[in-house]
Amino acid sequence: EGARPALTEMIRFIDEYRERFGVELICRTLRPAVQGFITSRGYRAAKTRVVSARQLRDELLVPEVARLHAENYGVYGRRKMHAVLKRQGWDIGRDQTERLMRLAGVRGVRKSKKAFTTRPDKAQSLPRDLVQRRFRADAPHRHDNALAEAINNLYKTELIRQRGPWRTVEQVELATLEWVWWWNHQRLHGELGMRTPAEVEDAYYADLGSASPATAGQGNR
Repeated sequence: EGARPALTEMIRFIDEYRERFGVELICRTLRPAVQGFITSRGYRAAKTRVVSARQLRDELLVPEVARLHAENYGVYGRRKMHAVLKRQGWDIGRDQTERLMRLAGVRGVRKSKKAFTTRPDKAQSLPRDLVQRRFRADAPHRHDNALAEAINNLYKTELIRQRGPWRTVEQVELATLEWVWWWNHQRLHGELGMRTPAEVEDAYYADLGSASPATAGQGNR
C-alpha cells in the first residue's frame, strides 16, 4: 500500500478532475484504493466553510475508523483500534481513537456475563494439562487443550453471537474458516504485543534462521 496523501494534495487532486468526473465518483473510486482518501463530504466541508484542523481530521478519520472496525468483525475496542490505526500509518493517540469511535458509532464487543459451564463426567479421566499452567509456548505449534476454553469463549463472542442468527451448519462452518484465518493473519493479540500469530511465527523462524551455524566450509576460509 502507498503512503497516505496529505489533505491538501487530495483536495487539489479533486479540484483538478472534478469537472471531468465529479466529486462523488472520484472519492468513491479512490477511497478503496488509496488509504485514508477523503470523503466527498469531507471535501465539501473543506471547500465551503472554514473549519478547524481537528474537524477536518475527523471528517477524514471517522469513515476510516468505521471501515477498519467492520473489517475486524466489529469487535475491537479502543486499545486494538488504536493499534490498528497506528499500523495503518495514522499518528493518533488512544484518547483520540476513543473519541473517533464514538463519532463513528462503534465500540468493542463485550463478552457475555452469563456463565456457560460444563459438568465433567467423574467416571472419565480428565485431559492432562501438558503445559502445566505455563501459558507461554517455547515455539510455534506447542499450545494443547489448556487454552481451549479461553479461545472457545472468544470464538463465541466474536463470531457466533456477533454474526448470528445462523440458518445452516454450512454457514457456521464457512464463517468459522474465515474467522480462523482472520484470527491467525489479521487479528491483533494483546498477549503478542499487538501482533498477529502469523507475524510472531514468521519472526520466530527468521530469528531461528539468523542464529543457525555457518554452512560447511565457511569457517575454513
